[in-house]
Amino acid sequence: MMSPKTSSLSFTDPKLAAAARATGAKLLRVEEAPEGRLIFVLEGIPADFERLVINDELQVSVRAFLMSMEEILGLIAAAKRRRGAR
Repeated sequence: MMSPKTSSLSFTDPKLAAAARATGAKLLRVEEAPEGRLIFVLEGIPADFERLVINDELQVSVRAFLMSMEEILGLIAAAKRRRGAR
């Protein structure tokens, strides 16, 4: 049975953001925190996502996770390039 989805959640941990994307969550936007960390804002995350992660019960496709991680790492690299251009 699929968990109900939340409206949106924010993560600064790229691994959690990638795992959330691998569940089918949509990346709404990426914000930059004052200290430079990126904040990934996603919607459509399973309501029990955090519990599933904490209890090591989250199951996602490896392919989906790897594709999501590539996307997140690309966003991090782009942000670093932008910071270097300032």
